[in-house]
Amino acid sequence: MKSRIMAAIAVLIAIYGIMMVGFSSSLATTNNKTGTQQTQQEPKTLRMMYWDRSVAELFQEFADGDESLRLEFTYVPIYEYASSLSSAIAAGEPLPDICVLHGEFVSDFLPLSIWEDLSAKPYGLTAERFPSWSQDRIFDGEGKLCAVPCDIPAAGVAYRAETMEDVFGYRDRAAVEKAFPTWQALIEKTAQAKAAGKDVYLFASLDDPATILFNQTDRPYLEDGKLTSEKTIRRMLDILCSLRDLELTDQISQCSPNWYDAFTDERYLMAMWSGWLLQNGSFDQDPRQDWQVIPAPDGNYGYGASVCVIPKSSQRKQEAFDFVKYWLLSSEGADIQKNSVHIFLTSLLKDERPGARSLCLGSYQGQDIGQTVFQELLPGMRMRPAEPHAAAIQKAFFNTVSALSYDSSIDADAGWELFCEELRVLVPGVIIP
Repeated sequence: MKSRIMAAIAVLIAIYGIMMVGFSSSLATTNNKTGTQQTQQEPKTLRMMYWDRSVAELFQEFADGDESLRLEFTYVPIYEYASSLSSAIAAGEPLPDICVLHGEFVSDFLPLSIWEDLSAKPYGLTAERFPSWSQDRIFDGEGKLCAVPCDIPAAGVAYRAETMEDVFGYRDRAAVEKAFPTWQALIEKTAQAKAAGKDVYLFASLDDPATILFNQTDRPYLEDGKLTSEKTIRRMLDILCSLRDLELTDQISQCSPNWYDAFTDERYLMAMWSGWLLQNGSFDQDPRQDWQVIPAPDGNYGYGASVCVIPKSSQRKQEAFDFVKYWLLSSEGADIQKNSVHIFLTSLLKDERPGARSLCLGSYQGQDIGQTVFQELLPGMRMRPAEPHAAAIQKAFFNTVSALSYDSSIDADAGWELFCEELRVLVPGVIIP
């Protein structure tokens, strides 16, 4: 068992690189509302590593003035999280009592069998409690239930209603959905508008439509070590090359400062939309913006689907589980997350309280985002499987997209060859027909 785990860790380090972030730069939170230190006894300290600082505030609600509990919170940026975790495991460092695995790399870490079995006593969780699209991301390598799903991954696209009206003459959501049911329709009509003199881009970055396209599937990219998705990948590359060649996307790097600034730039007609962008406040920077959310061209997709795990090495397993229950399995935790950082937790799926799934924000001009997520984006959502080598496949694809973005001589055929080269490096022994 240990040899299998170490072999898996070696692969993770190869994929994510070694970035020794460590757990020392933590945000310590005392759970006495006055902020005074406990003097009579040492508090029970829970250690947590996450890219969302708001969970430290949620812990304060959970502790509710109990001075015997304390959270030592380590903030790690999401782009460093996987490498930090893999490095800590490889070095044999003690893991935090609570870890979160992002949907993009859950399949790399979950099979390691180093996580607590949450179906065993005293936890008693069952898989039936969680939605169907989470079932491939809650079990470890031995088939034990070890993870609790976090967010609703239903995603779509957002458009600027004012810009849409200026360019195409309509702003109503139903009219926009009808006008752009497919990527082909979106590209053709926007190219015509641009040729007619409209100063507009569809997206700020080629990475944005690439993210949507890459996740518009419920099929694995690899099956038994063999690439079985050539047709799908070539179609994605064809679309991305069309967007680039027609100058419908800008060359801003995704998640860069300029990319976040683009959310207030009216030249960009659309943006990919998901819960984690709501969490960052990207669409709510300026209440004068008139964003509207609709399904993506060619259908709904999932993006996110993080899970929470408790390491077997934790010395505070029960306390950690109690907090996870409050955060992810209670109506109180769901309300706090929805209202503070605008994340919809999976626990809301079975929450029948009036208004539990509603969320209205100023920059959406009256659209109920919660109702859109649960009634329009979630039904028919295709969720990319948590397959082996998921992170490596994604890295190979987006390395290819980056090359496409900055080198117009790379067409779809050359892009396919580049993708295969990248994949062979990241997944040694992969079979490409």
